[in-house]
Amino acid sequence: MEELGFLYIPQEGCHAWSKVYKGFILFVVNAPNGKLLASITVGKLEISLPDIPDEYWIINFDSDNQ
Repeated sequence: MEELGFLYIPQEGCHAWSKVYKGFILFVVNAPNGKLLASITVGKLEISLPDIPDEYWIINFDSDNQ
């Protein structure tokens, strides 16, 4: 994640990262069960992306939103 420019956010029990794009923030969490969870935040609105993200999705999302 750091190779893509994500900022590591220390959490207790899981790993989390965030990256600011134009107008929104993508948060990604590697949950204790091994699944990736993600959400996009625009202002005060947070949109969860359940069961969508995997490593390839994150790489493509990052590439599409540069």
